[in-house]
Amino acid sequence: MTDEKSQKRKNETQSQVLSGQEKIENLKKAVLDDPESFEANRTLGNALLENELFDDAFPYLKKTVELDPEFAKGYAQLGTVFFMRGMMPQAEEHFRKALHLDYSLVEAHFNL
Repeated sequence: MTDEKSQKRKNETQSQVLSGQEKIENLKKAVLDDPESFEANRTLGNALLENELFDDAFPYLKKTVELDPEFAKGYAQLGTVFFMRGMMPQAEEHFRKALHLDYSLVEAHFNL
C-alpha cells in the first residue's frame, strides 16, 4: 500500500513538472509573438524563477524593468537571481532599488 501511494505521488509530481514545462513553452511563444509585452515577459520570468531556472529567468525579468522602470517586484526578483548566482553586490543593489520604489515589498526586506 505504501509503495502504491509513493508511486501515485511520484506520478503526480511528474505530471506537475510537465505542466510547468508546457506552461513555460507557451509563455516563450507569447514572448516571441510580442517581445515588448510587459505581461508576457513578467509571467515567463516568474514561471522560470518559480522553477528555479534563474539564468533562464534573468533576461525576461530584466526586460520587465526595462519596460516598466517603476516595477518594484521586478527589481526584487532580479535581486533573487543575482543572489542565487552568488553576486551579492548586484543582489543588494536590486533589493534596495525595489525598496526605494515600494518600501512595503516584504521579499526585498527579507532578502537584505
